[in-house]
Amino acid sequence: MASPFVVVSVAATSLLLGLVPGVLARLRRPLAERLAVPEPKLALVETGSALLMILLYPLAGLLVDHEGAQELLFFGVILAAVGFTLAGLAKQYVSAALAYAALGAAGAALTPATIVVMPRAFASDDKPLIYPALNLGFVLVGFGLFLLAPLVDRLGRRYGAQRTFPGLALLCLLPAVCIPLTPAADFPVPQPAPAGTAVWGEPTFLLLALAVFFYFVLERSLEFWTRPFLEQLSLPGGNPQSTMIGFWVLFLLVRLVERWIVVPGYELWATLGFVLASVIILGNLVGAYAPNSGRIGFWCVGGCYGPILPALLGAGLDLEPLAGGPGLVVGSLFALAFVNQVTIRPIYAAYARSHTLRQAMWVPLVITILLAAPLLVLAILPR
Repeated sequence: MASPFVVVSVAATSLLLGLVPGVLARLRRPLAERLAVPEPKLALVETGSALLMILLYPLAGLLVDHEGAQELLFFGVILAAVGFTLAGLAKQYVSAALAYAALGAAGAALTPATIVVMPRAFASDDKPLIYPALNLGFVLVGFGLFLLAPLVDRLGRRYGAQRTFPGLALLCLLPAVCIPLTPAADFPVPQPAPAGTAVWGEPTFLLLALAVFFYFVLERSLEFWTRPFLEQLSLPGGNPQSTMIGFWVLFLLVRLVERWIVVPGYELWATLGFVLASVIILGNLVGAYAPNSGRIGFWCVGGCYGPILPALLGAGLDLEPLAGGPGLVVGSLFALAFVNQVTIRPIYAAYARSHTLRQAMWVPLVITILLAAPLLVLAILPR
């Protein structure tokens, strides 16, 4: 049984895994207004930060494998505190760029370290396996992204960034105190990749990387078609915001429930089932104009998407002896999110602006079908 210190530490860093990108996504406009600089100038900082993250995430994973997760967790929490402080106090373009860099580096340090430790922190006697622990951990990540980040945004607008963000930095002291107090035995032993292994040279890992990349494309496409779709439905007795909340509630709820209902060894088959169900539902939504059925179908898509990422990461931790150390595997997979951010996402954004909503919705539908292909092969392969 894990000590309370490691549970609190990993729960806090899991929340930070959602909070940091949520804050970064909302940071550009208030920073641009405060610094009196055009938003495109800060967009260049975001792009540069994303390019840097493509290198930093695998590097952080290597450090987890060689030095240990405990050190990276502590370093990541301190970086997050520095980044939040800079974001709140920035008065010049350079300090704003440093805030982006610090928060991005914090995410890079925390991601592989937190995910590698989740099976130690969140496993229980009745659920000792990797997949249930990741499901629970990523529910907390979702809380950070969908609950805490909007709350911080509201507090920033009400009380000002100069109070809100330094206060957020102080809250980082909780995990910063708990992590050093956690017994070293509660953290995985560093596992450098065996000599001669190359993470990108393992065919099974390449299949998994392809599936993860398609998932990140699918997830980021939501920002371009969901709100226009809900507005077009003209929902009676409600508004797009409340329906969007229902989407994310189902997203997290199914992620949590899957922890208890999926038979061990069949996690990828269950995930494939969710992906194929989302293909059918999303295909119907492309032609949906009835408000009530459209809203229900929209919520069901959220429920289908929720369990996908934890299952793919669980598969990565399952195959890590073949592909490399666990930190390197996780860091390399998450680097693909930033590859998507600087490549596919701008292309899809331009496509969504220049085409009708229904045409734009065909893209995530096709991506979901493409995601099912490597996932099917991974489910068939012996593990």
